[in-house]
Amino acid sequence: PDGDEWDEVIDAEINGLVAKGLKPIPQPPAGVDVLPCSSVLTEPYKLQPNGEWSPKKKFRVVASGNLTTGYEKSETFAPTPDTTSTMLTFILCQVLKCWKRHYDAIQAFSQGNKLEVPVTVRFPRGVVHKDTGYNHGECDFPLYGLKISPNKWHSKWSHWSLWVFEFHGLRFKQSTYDSCFFYIFSPPLYAFLEVHVDDFDLTYSHEEFRLAFTEAFLAEFDAKDLGPPTQFLQVQAVRVGEHGHKLHQARQVRSILATHKLQQKSWDVPMCPTLNLPEPSPEEVKLELVRPVLSLLMSLMYVAKLTRCDILFACCYLSQFANDKRCTQKVYDASVQVAQYAECTADRGLDFTKSTSELAKYDGSFDLSLECYSDSDHARQKLNRRSRTGGYVILEGLPLLHLCQSQHGVAISSTEAEIVAMSTVSQKVLGMHGMLQEIFSYRNLVA
Repeated sequence: PDGDEWDEVIDAEINGLVAKGLKPIPQPPAGVDVLPCSSVLTEPYKLQPNGEWSPKKKFRVVASGNLTTGYEKSETFAPTPDTTSTMLTFILCQVLKCWKRHYDAIQAFSQGNKLEVPVTVRFPRGVVHKDTGYNHGECDFPLYGLKISPNKWHSKWSHWSLWVFEFHGLRFKQSTYDSCFFYIFSPPLYAFLEVHVDDFDLTYSHEEFRLAFTEAFLAEFDAKDLGPPTQFLQVQAVRVGEHGHKLHQARQVRSILATHKLQQKSWDVPMCPTLNLPEPSPEEVKLELVRPVLSLLMSLMYVAKLTRCDILFACCYLSQFANDKRCTQKVYDASVQVAQYAECTADRGLDFTKSTSELAKYDGSFDLSLECYSDSDHARQKLNRRSRTGGYVILEGLPLLHLCQSQHGVAISSTEAEIVAMSTVSQKVLGMHGMLQEIFSYRNLVA
C-alpha cells in the first residue's frame, strides 16, 4: 500500500549518489570487477514538527564485498566515540552553562575522501536510475558497505575539524583519549564536538561561535542543522531548564515488549535478588527459547549500558544462559521480567540537571569533583565461580559512567574480588581524569 512512498525514497537515494558523482552506465566495461549492491530498508522513528514520534522511511544502497587493491584492504576501520565522552558533554553543558546543537551529514560515507581506484557497482535488484533506466554505475567516492569507507569519512571530517575550521584564531584540538572528541577551551569560550559517524553533536558557550560553525560546516558538507538534540543513538534527549538535559529510552523500551509480543506487567525489581540459577540438566534445556532470550537480552543490554543502570546487572547475569546448553524456562521467565520492569519504569533515565544555586559555584572556577564507587560479589556465578564487578562514576554529582561485568579470573576471597573491582573502575577513572586535565589545559582541576 505504501509502494509509491518507497519509490520516492529509493529515487532520492539514487539521485543523491548521482549528485555526488556516480555515473550511471548501461553495462560494465569488459574485464572490470563489478561490486554487487544490496538494499537496506528501515523505518526509524523521527521527531516530527508537531512533537510526535513517527516512523520515517529510509533506503540505503550498500556495496557488498571489498576493493581489490592492497591499499583498500588495509586500515579498514574508523574509530567511534566512547559513550563516556557523550555523557561528559552533557555534564559540561550544564556545569559550564552551554547549549547543544545537532547536525546530520547526508549519505556521510559518500562524502569521504576519494578512492584511489574507481569502482563499478550494480544496483540492488529491481533498482534503476529513473532518468536513464540503467542499473550499473561508476564512482570514485566511498559507498556504504566498502570496508575502507569509514576510514575515508573519518579522515575527511577530522582533517576539516583540526586544520580547516577556525574561529578568531582558535582551532579544535583532538583528544588523545577519544579520537572522535574535539574541544576548544579558551575561557569564556568553550566548544566541544563529538562525532557519531554521521551525527555531529556540538556543545558551545557562545551563539557567535555556533553561527560561524554552522556556516562553515554546511558549506563543507552536505548536511542538515537539526537544532537542539532530541535524540541520538536511539536515546531521547529532553531539555530541562536552560542548560540541563534528561536522557531516557522510553520509546525503545516500550517497543521491545511489542516486538517480542510480551504482555505488560508491573514489577518492583528487575530480577529476584535471590535468583541464582544452577547448571541445568539436559531435560530442562529448551532450544526453542534460545533465540527469543538472546534477542530480548541484546535489546535490553543496549538500553542498560546507555541509560538504565538499574537493569544492567540482571541483563549481564542472564546473558550467560542465552545459549543452547543453558537456556531454560526459568531463564526465559526472568528475562521477560526484566523487560516488563523496564517497560513499567520506561521514563527513568539519566538526569543532567543542577539548581541555579548549585551552578553559582562554577562561575570562574573549574574545580571539579570526580568520584567513583566500586563493588563486587564473591563467586555468585555457580557456573564458573567467578565474581562480578560493579562500578559507578560521577562528575560533580552527575552520572558519567556505570558498568557491570564478570571478572576474568576466579577470586579466592571476597577481598580479592573487591580489589579486582576497584582496579577495573580505576582504569576508567584514570582515563577520564586524564581527559579532563587535557581539556582544562592540564591544571589541577579534578579533586
